[in-house]
Amino acid sequence: MRKLFLLLTLFVFTSLTWSCSDDYDDSAIWEELNILKNRIAQMNSEISSLQTIINALNSGKSIKSVSDLTEGNGYRLTFSDDTYVDIHHGSEGAAGSNAPVIGIEEVAGIYYWTLNGIIIESSDGPLPVTGEAPQVGINSEGFWTVNGNIVTDGSGTPVKAAGENGDSIFADIEQTDTSVILTLSDGTVITLPKLETVVFEIEGSDEKVDFAYGQTLDFKLTISGMESYSFSKPDGWKVIIEENILTVTAPVQDNTFAEISGAISIVAIGNTTTCIAKLHVEIVAPAVLYSADGQDWTEVLPGSFSKLAVRSVGGAVVTKEILDYIHNSAVSYALDLSQADYESTVFRSYNVMGYGSDSKLTSISLPRNIEEIANEAGFQNNIALSSVVFPTGIKKIGWNCFAGTTSLKKVEFPEGTEVLGKMMFYYFGMMGYGEFGGEPAIEEIVIPSTVTDWGIGTTGTYFFYGCSNLKRIICRVAAPPYMNSVMNGWSDFESVPSDCIIYVPDGSVQDYKEESYWSNYDIRPLSEIEIE
Repeated sequence: MRKLFLLLTLFVFTSLTWSCSDDYDDSAIWEELNILKNRIAQMNSEISSLQTIINALNSGKSIKSVSDLTEGNGYRLTFSDDTYVDIHHGSEGAAGSNAPVIGIEEVAGIYYWTLNGIIIESSDGPLPVTGEAPQVGINSEGFWTVNGNIVTDGSGTPVKAAGENGDSIFADIEQTDTSVILTLSDGTVITLPKLETVVFEIEGSDEKVDFAYGQTLDFKLTISGMESYSFSKPDGWKVIIEENILTVTAPVQDNTFAEISGAISIVAIGNTTTCIAKLHVEIVAPAVLYSADGQDWTEVLPGSFSKLAVRSVGGAVVTKEILDYIHNSAVSYALDLSQADYESTVFRSYNVMGYGSDSKLTSISLPRNIEEIANEAGFQNNIALSSVVFPTGIKKIGWNCFAGTTSLKKVEFPEGTEVLGKMMFYYFGMMGYGEFGGEPAIEEIVIPSTVTDWGIGTTGTYFFYGCSNLKRIICRVAAPPYMNSVMNGWSDFESVPSDCIIYVPDGSVQDYKEESYWSNYDIRPLSEIEIE
C-alpha cells in the first residue's frame, strides 16, 4: 500500500502542475489506481496458483477433475488428494504487453521462476518455484517491479505500469484422455497427468451366485486402468482371470476341507488408485426355482403368472418337459431363463410347424448355457413373440427360427454368432409361415461380424423373404453375404421395402453396392448409423 500511496502522490503532484482549478476531477487517477491494484492482485494470485501446480507435479499428484469456475472466467483443477487450485483467463488486450511476464523454466529437472524469459536470480542463486514466490508490485516512480527490482524492457528501459488489464499467466488449457496441458503466456508447456480411475466390475455380482459341487461358471468383466490385481477366495475354490472373463470353479464334494460359501474379493490395482470387487458364492442343493411377477423364489411353479423367471441352482437344469409344462399352464406370459441352465446346449422348444400358430409366449430370454438353437426348433409361428434375448455364448441359430413370428420388431444377434440358418425370418402364408398374425412387424435386424455361414443349401436362404416392414439392416459382416435364392428366381429380399437402409462396415460400402440384391438398397457406412 505504501507503493500505491507514493504513486498516488506522484500522480496528484503531476496533475496539480497541469491545473490550479478548484474543480479538478481526480476520478480518472483513482480509477487508474484501482485497475493497477486489481492487476497486481491478479498477477500475484496467478503466481501462487502456478506455484501450487508445480508443487503438485513435483509431489506426484495427478488431476482428478477439471471444472469451469462459476464466474465463467477460468477453471478449477482438483488434484488426486482433493486439494484444488483455480486458474483464470485474465483479460485480453495489447495493453497487457507492458506488464512483467512471469513464467517458469525447467533446468535439470528443477523449475525456476523467469521474468520476461530470463531466470530470476536471488541472493542465493536462481529462484526455484518450490521456494518463495516472486511478488509483483509498483515502485514510487510508477514502474513495474518484481521482488522490489525494476522490470526493464529489451533495451534496459524501466517499464512503466499501465492500468489496463493484461493477459493471464495462463494462456491456454486443454485435455487429453490421460493428461491436462497448461500453456503459459511465455510459451512454457506444463503437462499434468490425469488420475487414472480403475474400473473392475463383475457381471451378476449384485446377488449371491449358487453353485453345485465342482461346477464351473464364467462371469464377464468390465476392466479399465488396471495394471495388476490380487484376490482372496474361500478355501477349495478356484479363480482364474483371463482377459475379460472371470472363471470360478466350486470345490468337489469329496473335499472335506473346502468352504461351501464365502466371498471372492478381487483388488484391482492401477497407477494411482485401486478398487475392490466382490462375488458372493455358495454351494447349494440342486433345485429349479420360480419367481412369478417379481415375487419371491419358490420351488413350486405358481398357478398363474404374466411374467415368469426361472432359475436353476446347484447344478439343476431346466428340461424341455419343464418348459412345456410352463407353456401349458399359462395363457399369455413373458419368460426369463437367463439365470437357468438348459438340459442341453442345444435348445429345442416352442416351434409350431405347418399350419398352426401359438399366441402364448410374448417374450423370452434364453438359458445362459445355450450355444445353439436347432434347425426347425425355434419359434416358428409364435405370433405373440415380441422380444428375444440371446445368451452371449450362442454360436448357431438354425433354420426357420423366426419364420412367421409376426410380432417381432427387432432382433439383434450377438457378436460371436457364427451360423444363421436359412429362412430365418421367412414369411409366406401359402407355405404355412405367418398367415395367422398379419404381415411381419420386423423393422430392424442386427447381424454380427462373426457370421460365416448362412445355411444356403441348394435353394438359397430366403433370409429376409416377406419382411415388408423392414426399415434397416445393420450388417457388420465385411464381405457381402450371398443372398440370391435360386428356387423360382425369388430373392432373399423379396417384399423388403425399397427404402430400407442397410448399414455395413465403412470399408465394405462399395463392395455391398456392387453385390446383387444388396445393391438395390441404400447402403451406408456403420459410422453414420443413427442410434434410436
